[in-house]
Amino acid sequence: MVGHEGVDNLIAMRGHPALAPRRKNAHHGEFASHGFLNGVPAGALVLVTVMKDDGAADTARPTYIEYAHGKGRIIAAASVSTIRMNRAGVR
Repeated sequence: MVGHEGVDNLIAMRGHPALAPRRKNAHHGEFASHGFLNGVPAGALVLVTVMKDDGAADTARPTYIEYAHGKGRIIAAASVSTIRMNRAGVR
C-alpha cells in the first residue's frame, strides 16, 4: 500500500456484491482512503479507486480490489469502515 490521503473515492464496479451497502457512486470523507494498492495482481477486479480532480476513476490508484487466490477470492482495501460519532449520536 502507498500512503495517500484520498478524500474522494469512486466506485468503479457498481453492482459488485461487496459494495452493495454503498449506494452512491462516490465515497467522500476526511479520509475516504488512507492509501492506494500497488503491486495489484494481474486480472484483479478494481472495485474502487481514488477519484481524479475531474471526477473520473484513477485506475492507477485502486483502493479496493478483488482477485483469485488458490480456490478462493481475496478482497483487499486501503480504506476503513468506520462510523463517525458526534454529540448528537451516530451520523
